[in-house]
Amino acid sequence: STVIIRPFRLRDGKNEWRWIESVLTNMLENPAVNGIVANSRDITEQVNAQKQLEAKELFNRTVLESSPDCLKVLDKEGRLQYMNFNGLCQMEIDDFESFKNKNWWTLWGSDNEELVKASVDKAIEGKTSRFTAFCPTAKGTPKWWDVLVSPVNNSDESLTQIISVSRDITKQKKEEHQLKLLSSVITNTNDAVLITAAAPVDEPGPKIIYVNEAFTKMTGYDASEVIGKTPRILQGP
Repeated sequence: STVIIRPFRLRDGKNEWRWIESVLTNMLENPAVNGIVANSRDITEQVNAQKQLEAKELFNRTVLESSPDCLKVLDKEGRLQYMNFNGLCQMEIDDFESFKNKNWWTLWGSDNEELVKASVDKAIEGKTSRFTAFCPTAKGTPKWWDVLVSPVNNSDESLTQIISVSRDITKQKKEEHQLKLLSSVITNTNDAVLITAAAPVDEPGPKIIYVNEAFTKMTGYDASEVIGKTPRILQGP
């Protein structure tokens, strides 16, 4: 029978630590040997390389987990392999295993599937891409996302995996929508609207930064004539 001894350390003649792997083989029944044969080999380089790899993976995982955004790791085929904790929370995913190994673009709905697939194809080609799209969470909460997709290559420039960083911009989108509505109301109202800076209140007064079309019709001043000036130009004696 054969017994494999777990790797252990010892000091060599230079007082340096070396990792050794040994295999003991029972050859007592072999007349030519009549003993236990021990084969040992130096695996220091392999052990150190493995430790460096583990340290690198731990560092990468720590960086991923520390991000406030939704970070995902895809394999070379665009299949979902990992999502950080904050990402799981933002996407309202309770069990990642039910999403693992799925093609990432299939999770975005039919309207966005081609857009997301194109970003993965660019990453496979070694290019970084960015897109904005609407996609509800796993529990149906409506959200907008700003997404950056980047390839990860090894030392010989071949693709190893794809990183996706998705930022929740739902609040920003709502604010933009509200501003567009406000702008539409101000632009189309029949009432004159004039907006100034908040200060200075004293002379010469705050500067005008916006007037709508109704203001121009009411006062006869074009926007170019009043922007940058004070509303006091409208005051008479």
